Amino acid sequence: MKYELTKPTNKRSMFDVFFGDRFYDDFFAPSLGETNEMAAWRPAVDIVEQEDKYVIKADLPGVDEKDVSIEVKDGVLTLKGERSNEYKEEKDNVYRCERSYGSFMRSFNIADINEEKIDAQYKDGILKIELPKAEQKKPKKVAIKKS
Repeated sequence: MKYELTKPTNKRSMFDVFFGDRFYDDFFAPSLGETNEMAAWRPAVDIVEQEDKYVIKADLPGVDEKDVSIEVKDGVLTLKGERSNEYKEEKDNVYRCERSYGSFMRSFNIADINEEKIDAQYKDGILKIELPKAEQKKPKKVAIKKS
């Protein structure tokens, strides 16, 4: 079997011409309200709608429950926290470090939620937030009086 080495080409694809590196910069940029430092680590979340509630599950391995906060304000649920770096530069010889550390923040619009009954549980590095749906207001019938 014969193998050939090919030279890299300087030709740009149509994708590169139209979007260039800016596409990747915009796509992977921090969300609104986040700084680059906060965007270093964003926990993965699942959001599931059930008949009477929404459930958000966030993977927070290595995060202590006391380092997590949940706030609801103006129809937005904000999840904040921090995972500390466990290595000490002066003592540890770290050869490879792929896990991210630092602060994180995730925000979710939560319209039509009963904010008084939101429940959060933390177990085995998974945060589960239950958001009960608000009761649907039924239309009120207005009687028309004879004049």
